[in-house]
Amino acid sequence: MHYQPPQVDDSLSSAMFDALLKALDPESMYLSNQAIKKVERFRYLLDDALRESSCQALQALTDWYRQELRAVDTLIAGIEPGDIRFSAAEHIRLRRLPSRRAAPRAADMQALRQHWRRWITYRLLLAAWSAGDPDMNSEAGLTRFGQARQAARCKLSRILAHPLGFEAFVATEMQRVMAEMYDPHTTYFSARERELFEAALATSAYSFGISLDESRQGEIRIARLLPGGPAWKSNALNTGDVLLEIGLPNGENIEMLCMNAWEVEQLLYQGGHPYLRLKVRKANGQIREVSLQREKIEMEENIVSSFVLDGNPRLGYVYLPAFYLDWEDENALGCANDVAKELLKLQAEGIEGLILDVRNNGGGSMKEALDLAGIFIDIGPVAIVESGQGQLSLLKDHNRGTIYTGPLIVMVNGHSASASEIFAAALQDYHRAVIVGSKTYGKSTGQLVLPADMGTPDPRHGFMKVTMHKYYRINGHSYQKEGLQPDLLLPEPLMNVSSKEADEPRALPGGRVDKQLSYRPWPPLPLQALAHRSAARLQVDENFRQIREFNEQLPPLFAEGLQLPLEMSAFRPVMRELNQQLQWLNTVNRRKTAAFRVSNHAFNQMLLQLDPNKLATNQAIREDIEQDIYIEEAYHIMKDLIALTKP
Repeated sequence: MHYQPPQVDDSLSSAMFDALLKALDPESMYLSNQAIKKVERFRYLLDDALRESSCQALQALTDWYRQELRAVDTLIAGIEPGDIRFSAAEHIRLRRLPSRRAAPRAADMQALRQHWRRWITYRLLLAAWSAGDPDMNSEAGLTRFGQARQAARCKLSRILAHPLGFEAFVATEMQRVMAEMYDPHTTYFSARERELFEAALATSAYSFGISLDESRQGEIRIARLLPGGPAWKSNALNTGDVLLEIGLPNGENIEMLCMNAWEVEQLLYQGGHPYLRLKVRKANGQIREVSLQREKIEMEENIVSSFVLDGNPRLGYVYLPAFYLDWEDENALGCANDVAKELLKLQAEGIEGLILDVRNNGGGSMKEALDLAGIFIDIGPVAIVESGQGQLSLLKDHNRGTIYTGPLIVMVNGHSASASEIFAAALQDYHRAVIVGSKTYGKSTGQLVLPADMGTPDPRHGFMKVTMHKYYRINGHSYQKEGLQPDLLLPEPLMNVSSKEADEPRALPGGRVDKQLSYRPWPPLPLQALAHRSAARLQVDENFRQIREFNEQLPPLFAEGLQLPLEMSAFRPVMRELNQQLQWLNTVNRRKTAAFRVSNHAFNQMLLQLDPNKLATNQAIREDIEQDIYIEEAYHIMKDLIALTKP
């Protein structure tokens, strides 16, 4: 069934064993090398357990894991204020951001105790530095010690009292690890996880439009944005963003350190809060704060929002966070239809060109990506799909004619993936659009969700998302592990170290296929002239100059990680510099443009008059667009494109 299944043998068993340890202890905080030796005998037995459908290894590993977690909890509980030493000779290491590299494991329980002692010391220093109170021996310092130790223990309690149940949690991780031995996008999720995933979007008509999940590192992540919901319409949140803090209307700020995804969703949807402030970490490391107002979700609303960039020339702008489709209604119209409706409204405004933004769009419905491409190209092939048996077939736009024939720019970045890449690649191959931004993620595989037990398709057994095929461009090349190279490169901070498909150890290879097909591309675009003009602007642009220098000489936190000294006089300057770097990262791509102002088209203006409560959100989105240096440069590129292609 899988596109390219691996051979089940001792080599796979060993890899599965290591992957399970990483899944159960991703930050190397609970399992020492000494503890792992107790279960090393299972390293080459997991493949046998698979073939024999035996649960003995799973049960033994579950019992061992519970025992080790309880031992670490006892260890942390035994750390007292007198054990804390503030010394510049001691350090805690912050790993590189972003990072896939595993932290080194402690040798034994004594080394693990020292690790946790240093972690609590770091939390004490961080709290005191944040509060501007360097006195660790004060009453406030003792209170902070109790809070730091409790924070350490609550990380353990989140696992031992997991919402799925401890044994079900370990079993789910084992099944997920087995699935991920095939490739990084084949995975398992339990029936309970599916219930939790959908609950936040079904519990109330009033919603923030966010579904959450939890990473193996214990981070609370945005799993899905409900199309048309407040989070979607904010234009500021994306799937995969890590939730750091929730600000309540009463001014209280709640950190996510000791909460699981279910508890956070309870806070979001059963707390009755009319509005919240979310602090999130984006995939590129930027920290953003976004205010959301709880709204009644009305699916008849326009889910895709578009704006007019009023300047010379007058352009349309559409941001698409995901390629969505109502999976409960196979006849429902998805994002392609919604974009088409927005294009008609923008064309009524007399736009001379269109900017379509799929940055940070991680994909979604491949059908919608193909349909969206069909809006801009005439009938013809859009992509090639290959099955695991090597059978090739074409994915086509069967609809003759186009909705929009004017100048087009598509914006991408390193977090544009899957369906976004198919869409952008098709328009690039047809010479239909100028692709602007940074190299994309590099995922060109397709998955199907199937019952985990195909013999008796009982939903209680969970579900598998299985990689079934690979996609190729119409020129036969694959962007799998390679990414799509934009026509015009706009440098972004950390774009050379951000995680991509090629960083996944079990990512499927790329390649090319030979298939005869016929299509009619548009005339070649003046890419060389556009690149020359854009490069000249970027060369003298202060923000882009800083970004180039940052990427060429990465600070330690982003290059190899950072050693933080555990003494306040040494800790303070390092934290001050680190804070300045993170603040720069959050603001370097923001600058008020003088090239255009952002306005609503006539239809949106009418909607806002009917519902003034949405004015503040709309104003914030328009200001955000006006301050985005990448949209500003895309605007200038479009201005050049119009000038260069005018008859």
